[in-house]
This record gives sequence, C-alpha cells and structure tokens, in this order.
Amino acid sequence: FRGGVPGGDCKDLTIEMGLDIESAAADGKALWGLNEDIKKYFDTMVRQIIFSAAKKLGAPSAFMDSQLRFYAGLQRAFKYGRSIGPFFLAMVSVLQGCALSQIWANIDGSCWAWAVEEKAPVTLGGFIDDKSLRSRRHNEVQKGADASTEYHRLSGQDVEPTKSGAWCTRRTERAAAPRISLAGKPVQWVDTEKVLGVEHQYMNGKARHLDMDRSLTAQEAAERLQRLPLGWELKELLAGTAVVPKYTYGSENHGTTKAAMLTLKRTLELAIRGRYHQARASEVLW
Repeated sequence: FRGGVPGGDCKDLTIEMGLDIESAAADGKALWGLNEDIKKYFDTMVRQIIFSAAKKLGAPSAFMDSQLRFYAGLQRAFKYGRSIGPFFLAMVSVLQGCALSQIWANIDGSCWAWAVEEKAPVTLGGFIDDKSLRSRRHNEVQKGADASTEYHRLSGQDVEPTKSGAWCTRRTERAAAPRISLAGKPVQWVDTEKVLGVEHQYMNGKARHLDMDRSLTAQEAAERLQRLPLGWELKELLAGTAVVPKYTYGSENHGTTKAAMLTLKRTLELAIRGRYHQARASEVLW
C-alpha cells in the first residue's frame, strides 16, 4: 500500500497490473482479477482495531496517545440540505480529510493483505481504499475474495459487491466459469474498468470510455473558448493552458487516438481563428 508513503505512487500499481495483463496475453493464458469496493471506507473503520494494530506494529506511544486524545471527542451530525441534526459522539471512523488518516488506511490495507495472502496465493494491490487481487487461476481469486469478505466482516467493514468488478482476460474461459462471489453475492463481469484514474482493458477491442470522456470535455471547452470576445493571440494562450491539457493530461495506459486529436484540433482552430478567418494558415498555431 503506497498511499501517503514517500515515493509511493498509484502509477506503480497501474504498471504492475498492466504488466501482468500483458504477460498473460503473451502466454495465451487467462488472468483473473477482482477489484473491490468498500462501503463508506473511512466512516466504517473501527478505531480500536486499527489503533491496536498500529501499536503491535511499533507505532510510537506518544503519537498513539495524541491520536487517542484527538478522536476521544470526535462528534458528527447528519446534514440534509441546509439542515443539520444534533451532534453525537462517533465511536468509529477516521477523518477522511486528515493527512494522518492515510496511515490508518495503510495499516488496515496491510492487515487485509496479510489475511488474504494467508488463505490464497494471489497478487494483491492497494492504494488507500482501492483494493484488488488477481491470479492465473479462477479458484484462487475466489479464495481471495472469501478471505477478503471474512477480514472485512471481522474488522467491522462491509464490501460492496454491486460496485465491485470481476474480470478475466479471455472471453471463452470467462463464459465457461462461474461468477466470482463477494460477501455471498455474485460480482458483475467487466470488460474495462477505471482503477486509480486509469482505464484498464481486460478484453480486446473495447471502447475507451475514459479517453472519450476527456476528449468530449476538451471539445466543450474549445467551443466555450470560441464564444469569448478575445483576440486570437489570447485565445491561443488559453487553448494551450486550459483546453488541450483537459485531453492530453490524464492518467491512461495507452496513447490518445488520432481521430479524437484531429477533431479537437479542428475545433480549436475554429475557436481561435473564427469562422471568417479560415484562410489564415493554421500551422502557425501548432
């Protein structure tokens, strides 16, 4: 678990998963996986369990004492619209906006990984509340899913099968296999899925939804730019800083498509030059 760790980067998990998928494709073998969703992750963490685990792992006593005092008086209230209900003492949960909460998430994730590895020989990955497991064997992933369900039950958390995704890199083998279950419920098969900002394609020839969303967002920004009463020099500056990055700056495990870039290019040229100056060379813009 690399969240909040010096040098830790979610890109590492993306590369590792991508390499495993590529290796399976090169070998002609199926790779099975499960990406889990935890219901209200930070709100359901039981502090007594996490703090006890931290002490056993060697957390400094002074730090633990400060955290115990900090959370001893934690109060919450339900909000509906502009109305706020009465405050109550919160016995569970850690503050999601607090940087130190990444420590508790990493401890919980590490304990989860140790519990699952003890029951199933699967490859695990995690970044804060994103947890995944994969293996070349379907039954090993199912064993890992069962171990994960048991861990979260004992730690006071709930997995969300309807928001989790199971996958396989070979369609014929997936069609012949039973669906992977999580918390006693079957998990939907997914052909593509967004994990830590990156759209992974588990099956060939599937639409790149994340890529298309970024392209549409950039084109909409270009159309808004066209309506601004500004000179072409300023529009060119805004296009380079506020429009093009919407498409080109995004976590992705493959390059942008030629068709989408050409469409965006034509939209930008129209936005900067205008409808009445298309005789001007567009090459000066690129």
